Amino acid sequence: MDFFKIPFRPQPVMSVKKTIGEIETEQSRLQAFRWRLWEFLESPDSSKYARIWALVDVAVILISILTVILESMPDLKGEENMRVFAIIDTICVAFFTFDFTIRLIICPSALDFAKTPLNVLDFLAIMPFYLELAVGSLLQGSALTALKVLRIFRIMRVMKLIRHSKRLILMGRVIQDCLSELTLLLIIWLMGVLTFGTVMYYIESERDNGFDSILHSCWWAVVSISTVGYGDMCPETGLGKLVGSCLLFISMVYLALPMTVIVSKFNKAFEKFKDDENVELAHQMSAVRARGKTPEAIEA
Repeated sequence: MDFFKIPFRPQPVMSVKKTIGEIETEQSRLQAFRWRLWEFLESPDSSKYARIWALVDVAVILISILTVILESMPDLKGEENMRVFAIIDTICVAFFTFDFTIRLIICPSALDFAKTPLNVLDFLAIMPFYLELAVGSLLQGSALTALKVLRIFRIMRVMKLIRHSKRLILMGRVIQDCLSELTLLLIIWLMGVLTFGTVMYYIESERDNGFDSILHSCWWAVVSISTVGYGDMCPETGLGKLVGSCLLFISMVYLALPMTVIVSKFNKAFEKFKDDENVELAHQMSAVRARGKTPEAIEA
């Protein structure tokens, strides 16, 4: 400083500390605001206004689903009606985009946010709209048809209702816990379909009753195992009817097996869910009582 003849004015230590303290205070306020906003969007029970926001979200979801259904009706496919449906759909997508973007910005972890299935469903619900808006006018022929097929994902908006039901979320977690049992069930189902489909093909292939190939016979096995029974394919030989009867009996046992496991896990998960709800309610009541007391009473 002396060499360059630059005057040096030292800053007071207290002023520097005060500046750092102000920065830390602003950061803590920002973090607190982000956390309150996150609770507002993710926890409808956190406040009265959060419940109102959740109700508005549900209403927009229902309006969006109703629009998707109505625009497919032949009587409402006029140009004026389609313009109205497009405006309503745009408003709904704008609302979904705003909600998704805000939650993405304020989420504690972007990686965890991206891995959450409900957030993936939210993205799939709005993605076709912007994809069609961006490249729809540039595509023709089969490419345009493929893009319109993506509009099927708009029905994913109904999945957004899961976010507003704790019991639906609980059911999803139970199914996730039962993935190993359900995988085993799927393997047994495939074995049964292939086995009985192949047997029925060789028994009924000489008759003109729909068992034209093993794949056709497997379709009959799928329908029979699910106990739906469309009636489009029926065995005519005595041996075929006997095999079909055995398949129906096995199907009843097969369908009953996974339900016991799922119901048992659901009961355990639901009991834990109720216990957690009671603990959370007790904490909320304690907080309310604490607010009603004087500082001296709280310190005591």
